[in-house]
Amino acid sequence: MRHSTTTAQHSLIIGHHRARRAIATLAAAAVLVVVAACGSDSATAPRTSTVAGDWTLQSVDGKAPPDTVIHTSTLTVEFLDGTLALNEDMSYKLFFHSRTTQGDSVTADSSGSTGTYTQSGNTVTIHNPANNGDVVATVASSSLSFVDNGLTFMFTKSTP
Repeated sequence: MRHSTTTAQHSLIIGHHRARRAIATLAAAAVLVVVAACGSDSATAPRTSTVAGDWTLQSVDGKAPPDTVIHTSTLTVEFLDGTLALNEDMSYKLFFHSRTTQGDSVTADSSGSTGTYTQSGNTVTIHNPANNGDVVATVASSSLSFVDNGLTFMFTKSTP
């Protein structure tokens, strides 16, 4: 009988330890649930929307492309189209197609830049490492605009 009592006591002790571990695990899980519930709620917490995505040139100085940005008696430069890709990794690629007419010679060209950007609220700072220059853009709804070399560029976000 002594052996049965020891086995019964041993089972109770093991059962007691298992119950304590189960309670500790449940308590830890309850803490995680409470902490998660106290986190931000998208319905009430303000969020800055991400600007990452593809943007399409809509206007240069208020005129839709193709837009003449330089026109003299000997030279005409037109922006035909443009795209701006703001990537999730905070890199960007800006690309333009243009046409230059000088006298009777017409030259199609493409140009652009790559670099990084930062976002703070509705302000996006685009950094071009090639010339160590920054352009500050403003985002409003689905539009992004900035001034560069005296020209105002307006882009709209492309829908996926």
